[in-house]
Amino acid sequence: MINEKSSKQEDLKLRWYPFYTRSRFEKKAYDNIVKKGFEVYLPLKKSERQWSDRKKIVEMPLFSSYIFVRVPKYQIYDVLQINGIVRYIVFNGRPAVVRDSEIELIRKILSEKTEFEVVDGIIKEGAEITLTSGPFKGYSGRVLKRSGKSKIVIEIESINKSLLVTVDVSNI
Repeated sequence: MINEKSSKQEDLKLRWYPFYTRSRFEKKAYDNIVKKGFEVYLPLKKSERQWSDRKKIVEMPLFSSYIFVRVPKYQIYDVLQINGIVRYIVFNGRPAVVRDSEIELIRKILSEKTEFEVVDGIIKEGAEITLTSGPFKGYSGRVLKRSGKSKIVIEIESINKSLLVTVDVSNI
């Protein structure tokens, strides 16, 4: 009985779930989710695009075809009914959950003028460190050396992605 009760409480807890959208449909899916009243996060990165006659700064999804919705577990299927949502991400046979701290980290990285790139998968190289100062103080990750710059890899395990952020060596 206790396990059943705690399981029901876990199902009612608001958590960030990653969903997979139709290709190039992230912004429309975002709008559709907002219209349904759910809390949603679509991380966007500014990028310069070149056309034959001009250059333009556009906002592109940080993670192609991914969107994050904060709902209790029982509402995952309600989100799946929204136009543009294809499926939810599964990890070990269960809906993947992105920690609040990971969402906050993504928001912080996007708000800072920090050089970074998204890398598919979890990078296993390098020593694990914790940043001691700077805008990402307190975050842990793994260090890589590339092109003479120090880069820290911040892993978002639940969606099998990593953010490769350039940081000053003095902040490590």
